[in-house]
Amino acid sequence: MENWDAFKIVEPQCDQDGIKAEPEEGIKDKWCNSKWIPFASTADGHAICIDYDPAEGGNVGQIITFWYNEGERNLIADSFEEFIISYLKNLEEGIYIYDTERNAVVGKDGKLMFGT
Repeated sequence: MENWDAFKIVEPQCDQDGIKAEPEEGIKDKWCNSKWIPFASTADGHAICIDYDPAEGGNVGQIITFWYNEGERNLIADSFEEFIISYLKNLEEGIYIYDTERNAVVGKDGKLMFGT
């Protein structure tokens, strides 16, 4: 909720200042968007979001990344269902593991799924 509240506060200023991002196809060229609903985030503001306002060629409900300090916006999945199926498959196959020391899901190489 904190990330989403921040999007709603920052979005008008970013739009007014013309701050743009570097989105993949199907994601709007906005720094932040109040119609991107974060459902997973890091302590430093990175998030995975459900996109309810895609660009042409995108899908309502697609899953995208939001980096608070970088303009890169990546498509992770075409839908929440696709994201969850892929995530669970990766957990089952050991691609992602739960690191009790960091209290986080990480890749089997120890790298975080997203963020820093």
